[in-house]
Amino acid sequence: MKNHWHHLLLILLSLIAAALLFQKATSFPTPEEIGGPNLKKPPQKNLTPPTKEELQAIQSPWTEPKEWIAPPGVPNQLFIPRMWLYFPDRNEAELIQGNLEIDGIPISWFEKYRINWRIPKIAFIDSDQDGFSNLYEYRKNTAPSDPQEHPDYTELLRLKDFEIIPFRLRFQAVNMLDGQEVFQINLMDDNPRFPRTLRAFNKRIKERMITPEAAKLLPERDRVFQHFIIDAYRPKRQTQFNESTNLTEEVDVSELDIVDERIGVPITLVLNKITISPDSSAVLIPLLPGRTNQEIRVRQGEDFEFQSQQYRLIKATSENAIIRNLANDTEITIPRLQNKDLDLVPINSTAPPLEPTETPSPTTSPDTTRTTSPLPADQ
Repeated sequence: MKNHWHHLLLILLSLIAAALLFQKATSFPTPEEIGGPNLKKPPQKNLTPPTKEELQAIQSPWTEPKEWIAPPGVPNQLFIPRMWLYFPDRNEAELIQGNLEIDGIPISWFEKYRINWRIPKIAFIDSDQDGFSNLYEYRKNTAPSDPQEHPDYTELLRLKDFEIIPFRLRFQAVNMLDGQEVFQINLMDDNPRFPRTLRAFNKRIKERMITPEAAKLLPERDRVFQHFIIDAYRPKRQTQFNESTNLTEEVDVSELDIVDERIGVPITLVLNKITISPDSSAVLIPLLPGRTNQEIRVRQGEDFEFQSQQYRLIKATSENAIIRNLANDTEITIPRLQNKDLDLVPINSTAPPLEPTETPSPTTSPDTTRTTSPLPADQ
């Protein structure tokens, strides 16, 4: 044992050195050890707690965050991809913005009424089933989502045809008798090419064409003339070119108005000219889905019903027809049917509303030239 005492001493010294090194490694240096004698200590200040206003100013950005506003020229919102419309026919895409139009209607208008503008041919669909397409209601500034708000249904009427029947009364001459004008009016047969005078009437202004007593002696179809009264006379002369003589001549084209007292509409007879008869028929059609083949055939003075309203045909020509609303006594002009008018007939379909949380997805339809697809937001 005596021979190993120096080994024990060496182990003890090693343990003491290890302990000193561990204490040195785990203790923090003093400022003097770091900076030496030239290290300056920070000045001592008396700190005061923040005021209520200061705390509110600090909390404000977290409790009331500011709204993000897109920079000028950037139409999309933060973290929301912009939408594009792709046109395969010309291989182009257009950025969807508030002023972008679908068949003439701004997208903002569709979104205002919650109509899904991504549906093919949405402009020509009748979303509220009131008979008017979205495009027509946009032009007339009515709500496409309310079936009770729409333009007047007479705007969907068109004059398809006008079947002319010659009027059987002809203004033949005017004479003077006892200082008064007397008008000769002939009752003609039904042959417009070779008319034959059946009876001649000599009447003055405000006189009835045929008295009720005399009408009883006439055939039933001629008794209608007892309702006509001589109303006005307008002497008139007109210069015309005569092709047979190759000369310019002055022609008497004086006019005589007779009025059917049942409807109060005058018929103008021109001297020695054939006049279109009130019995001529106007053929009207409604520009409504599935009803463009339903003709409304009506004669002048007759009443007819359209969309639960009563109307009367006042006058018709080859260009237009004039009808009267019997409920409010207003007159309405119905234009002649044009090929482009058939585009007003809405597609017999409905468009589902645009869901508030709807996420657009790429859609393609064989009957449309447009495909909608979201593109990633700009980096």
